[in-house]
Amino acid sequence: MPTVNITSHGENNEIESLTLISGTASDTGSGVSSSGGTCVIKQGNIDVYIGTLEINESNGNWNARVPNSVFESESRQEGPYEISVTIKDKVNHSATAKRTVIYDKAVPQLKVTSPNGNSLVTKGNVVISGKSWDTYGLKENGSVVITLKDANANIVRSFTPEVAKTTSEPTDNNWEETIEVGEGKSIETDGKDTVEIKAIDKVGKESVIKTIN
Repeated sequence: MPTVNITSHGENNEIESLTLISGTASDTGSGVSSSGGTCVIKQGNIDVYIGTLEINESNGNWNARVPNSVFESESRQEGPYEISVTIKDKVNHSATAKRTVIYDKAVPQLKVTSPNGNSLVTKGNVVISGKSWDTYGLKENGSVVITLKDANANIVRSFTPEVAKTTSEPTDNNWEETIEVGEGKSIETDGKDTVEIKAIDKVGKESVIKTIN
């Protein structure tokens, strides 16, 4: 009997597009057939893609090439999609492998809670704090990046505050960073520095807020 594995995507991997699915197949009897392999992608009970596999009989490697239009459609909904791949051996026995992936096309949410807009700080410390969240999860490390830039847009310093999830609510991902203000400090007092705050989700999508001091 044949066996088949999906190697390109792990269970519950998050994706922002899906154009290539790949894996391996084997059969110790008659061998893997290069014909009759299929790939089906479903959202719930709805088939969003049905296609054939490219199978290398000599080593069992296979590919499914998914058209860009399948996941680039504006109407394509976020959420879980099931990949189902079936291969056959040369005497028509079949094997199927399944994998669920999470399609995430929206950028993460980002809100700055401190300081207030148009705040004036000339020296001492300023606390920059806020919230960030994403329906399908933020990047595990460095999900929030605070970057200080000078008047010429050169990066002066970057910070990656820890994001603390305080409750089960998705909006309760809080973060803060204390930055020194004044001559020779992280933020100068000439009013020309830019503070850029960025939130990044698991598939690399970003939301950015920029402020001018």
